[in-house]
Amino acid sequence: MRILALALVAACSRSAPRPKLVEVTASWCAACRVLERDALADPDVVAELARFDVVIVDASDDPGKARAWNADVLPTLIPIDSAGREQPRLIGTRSAATLASELRAVR
Repeated sequence: MRILALALVAACSRSAPRPKLVEVTASWCAACRVLERDALADPDVVAELARFDVVIVDASDDPGKARAWNADVLPTLIPIDSAGREQPRLIGTRSAATLASELRAVR
């Protein structure tokens, strides 16, 4: 499963040298809904996300999808810089200001 997901991220990489963000989420995850409603909907975060290719890994029906990304806690955001290097993972909820700052640091 992770090989397929990595292939998807790699395909995005070929189109342009942009950072990637893998969001591991699930419909049953209350913290995921909070992150989506609050931080991910914030205009500053949306502006930062415009620089990223975003891949959403929905583990709602298959927890193996989260395990394939070594995401033991949801939500997990996995930033990958434009050179393809994984950056520190963003695990759990956070404020919009914090998330915007963390995304801004990924080049």
